[in-house]
Amino acid sequence: MRVVLGRDDLAAAAGTAVEETGTPFERAAVRPVHKASRGFVDGTGPDLCELAVVTLLQAVAQGREVLLLPVTALGRDQHQTLVTLGRLTVEDIEGRSVGVRAWSQTTGVWVRGFLTEQYGVDLRKIDWRTYEGAHVDGCDDPSWVTRAPEGAKLPADFLDGRVGPLV
Repeated sequence: MRVVLGRDDLAAAAGTAVEETGTPFERAAVRPVHKASRGFVDGTGPDLCELAVVTLLQAVAQGREVLLLPVTALGRDQHQTLVTLGRLTVEDIEGRSVGVRAWSQTTGVWVRGFLTEQYGVDLRKIDWRTYEGAHVDGCDDPSWVTRAPEGAKLPADFLDGRVGPLV
């Protein structure tokens, strides 16, 4: 069984459980872990994989056969994940270009939810710039989201000012 898990303690526990059944266990070293998500969901990658919640929900919505083992590998407050080099208020974010790795990225989903539900921000008034697609085929970015040019890198665009805040 080929397994991708980010945390060493979870991988060790999974390895012990799998090997007790007599099944060979191989931990694939994939960093960051989300790079293994697409292969897991489409059946060409590992047999067991740590998945972000949004990737799991998209896979289920697209009819993929995935089984959830509810183990929290990473839990944190998401409010601090909208980062900027300068001062930024909620009132300033509309009209800005905001970079996010992928529209489907779980952290970005949380941030958009906070902006909309807690602060009344109109998400369509933000120039959302993504750098890769969803991990699940059939889950496309909304038509009003811009894909960064091929080869563009989010950290470089942030530091060079091509995107303001980033997730």
